[in-house]
Amino acid sequence: MSKKEGITIEKEVLRNLAKRAEGDLRAAINDLETVARGRKKVTLEDLEVLGYREREANIFDTLKVIFKTQSALPAKLAITNIDKDPEELFWWIENNITKEYEKPEEIAKAFDFLSKADLFRQRINLTQNWKFRAYMIDLMTAGVALSKKEMYRKFTKYEYPKRLAILGSTKGLRKEEKELFLKLSQLLHCSTRKIRLEYLPYLKIIFKGNLEKIIS
Repeated sequence: MSKKEGITIEKEVLRNLAKRAEGDLRAAINDLETVARGRKKVTLEDLEVLGYREREANIFDTLKVIFKTQSALPAKLAITNIDKDPEELFWWIENNITKEYEKPEEIAKAFDFLSKADLFRQRINLTQNWKFRAYMIDLMTAGVALSKKEMYRKFTKYEYPKRLAILGSTKGLRKEEKELFLKLSQLLHCSTRKIRLEYLPYLKIIFKGNLEKIIS
């Protein structure tokens, strides 16, 4: 990676980075990108900027690896030490593509990979077939990472996904709706999916939006 970027790194620096990472390739790459940013040569003194490492990665470190790296493997490994579900990470990536990438063709390519990942995400939710998760992760990490021609050497302030914020604010309402659909499925002897897609539009008209009247 350093040779490709035209950066000279002392061998002792690489040894120290490997020791600090304790076998965590993602962590080593993350540290290397941190100390090398804006430099053509990296020495032992430059490692002082790293400070103490938290073993569990945070979401911003993970996004930085995915958006900054130009290799598939580091992008895929970026999610291994993060306490986030891949589906939640999906929305983080979706929300921040346009904040990191600037060229229209790169943005389009990244969203194309993400749309393919979304197909597998939906397939998982519908079928509960978790073997599709590997394809989803590859597309939304390595695919998005390889969508750019070169790394953007800038600081990007990644933002919390708007979709997750909306879902969080409506969590109680969605829980009530789910319970209502379960009751309706028992009354009508059909799946909650069929109720949502086929019956709900008519029920809303009949009961003027107040579905609680149905089971009262």
